[in-house]
Amino acid sequence: MSRRLLATAALGLAVTAVSAQAQTQLAIGQSLVGQLSGTDMVWSDGARYDMYVFYGTAGQYVQIDMQSTEFDSYLILQDQNGAELDRNDDFGGTLNSRIARTLSYTGSYRIIAKSLSSNRFGTYTISLTGSGAPTPAATGVIQDGVRGWITAGEMRSGNLSPGDAQLNRGAVYHAYLYNGRAGETVTLEVMSSSIDPYAVIQDGQGNALASDDDGGGSLQARLVYTFPNTATYRLLATTYGQAATYGPYTLRLSSNMAGMTQPMVTTGVMVPGAVGTIGLNQQISGTLTAMDQRFDNKPIHIYSFSCIAGLSFTMAILSSWDNYAVVIDPSGVVVARDDDSGGNLQARLSYTCPMTATYRLGVTTFTTSTQPGPYTLQVTSAGSMAPPVSQPQPVVGQAQPIVGQAQPMVGQAQPVVSQPQPVAQPPAAQPIAQPQA
Repeated sequence: MSRRLLATAALGLAVTAVSAQAQTQLAIGQSLVGQLSGTDMVWSDGARYDMYVFYGTAGQYVQIDMQSTEFDSYLILQDQNGAELDRNDDFGGTLNSRIARTLSYTGSYRIIAKSLSSNRFGTYTISLTGSGAPTPAATGVIQDGVRGWITAGEMRSGNLSPGDAQLNRGAVYHAYLYNGRAGETVTLEVMSSSIDPYAVIQDGQGNALASDDDGGGSLQARLVYTFPNTATYRLLATTYGQAATYGPYTLRLSSNMAGMTQPMVTTGVMVPGAVGTIGLNQQISGTLTAMDQRFDNKPIHIYSFSCIAGLSFTMAILSSWDNYAVVIDPSGVVVARDDDSGGNLQARLSYTCPMTATYRLGVTTFTTSTQPGPYTLQVTSAGSMAPPVSQPQPVVGQAQPIVGQAQPMVGQAQPVVSQPQPVAQPPAAQPIAQPQA
């Protein structure tokens, strides 16, 4: 895959040198020329694609454009964990693609630039515009030396050189941002055959939390650290000693929570209030409308859910429209989300609560253009699954136990779950009949 930059006065876009790689950084106000070929990565439909990564802030409006005269372009926007947020094929009566969206969290996003069909190759232009050019400082995280974001299981290579940011002791460094979660233990390694590498973990304000020189043996840096809070941290690759030394390095990050959804820091975004309360092994029905409160620029109903540490539950949404489920922890971080895991455009996810607290379960639409309507929300013990309801109907009332689910035993301690209260748009409840043998 090869890319060259396109400078166009008509667009007024900034131009920065970018090297070809599996994920190419794209900045606000930047335009690139790409080339789809038979050697590029393969999407699930067989089409070849290129991936771009950009940094955005919560509440920021961005517009992504992909244009080509050689094939029918197709754009997909994903969050930092690869969950799809939006997609577009044809815009404005052309075969070009456009996604315009208000970002829901502060962090990195992925752009998939592909063709509509397989075996369609050629040159294209991709551009990213938006309301300002955000920097990590927008989240309260200092931007000195930042080279980008990193996720667990990834490696980054760089070259420390004169002109790079410096620590107080004089050594130059590169910093990578990581959204860590409370209780998560990570291993940070900085390796080099040219310099004596040194690894540092800082909080968002640049205060050192942990550091290591030779923990990996043979002058290689390796440290293990457990994050005290869910927040954005700075991971530094630097050198040992007072004097500045220069050379190449490789930074690697691993986590005991690898494979889990990385937390999305929703700094600056107001999470809507709850319209009701739901408990374990209960279901509740409602009608979502385009006039309801918004989250991620989409209508949403939020239900409070009391959960104890270690409890695993399954959240399912049943409706005739393409629904979307989110779990929000007490600090406002989206810790789980799902679109179609229940089949037939129905959302279904399982989550284990890491602490005893009140969580918020969100019922929303898959895209901003999805027409909402009636739905049924079910919360069950993980592993149990109520029979599907094809067309949920709202019924005025309170949440009821799902028929057939295990009930608390007399004398057994159970978590206290408050009873749901009627609201302006009353969440309706109805038992789900078990299938007959």
